[in-house]
Amino acid sequence: MESSAPVNNENNIKSNKSKTIFYLQIGIALIIIIAIIMILAGGKKSTTSKIVTQNEPGTHQTTAQLRNYKHEALIQISNNGPLPETLNAKVDSKIIWQNGDSKRHTIAIVSTEKVPPYFFNNRAIEANAGYSWVIHQPVTFHYYLVDSPTQTGVVIVK
Repeated sequence: MESSAPVNNENNIKSNKSKTIFYLQIGIALIIIIAIIMILAGGKKSTTSKIVTQNEPGTHQTTAQLRNYKHEALIQISNNGPLPETLNAKVDSKIIWQNGDSKRHTIAIVSTEKVPPYFFNNRAIEANAGYSWVIHQPVTFHYYLVDSPTQTGVVIVK
């Protein structure tokens, strides 16, 4: 019997190594699958600046239109509403709504007004993220935060 004990220990060691390698391979495969899913699900929104551009699905501006701007205008959204409340911008401006609040806000155009060309109405902006939109023609419109309808703003593009 003494001769069989070392063989069993050697077989157990080989078996344990095989199991360890198998579980390691499964773990690595799962990590890779999770990483791919995260990239596909949120890759477009996880930019360094966290600004969502309109070349995402559901928006209508072409890449050329999005790149063709001469000015930038910023609207800061917080728990107190948008600032500035009235934004005066020039034609060919990139308008950026930056949500600096700890909760998500949704921008909507007042229902009595025509939605400006290419604007993605009822756009949800996650906390500490933003939404950019380039406008190439004069327009004036009022908007509000859906979760706080009394918090309103006006955009005037000349």
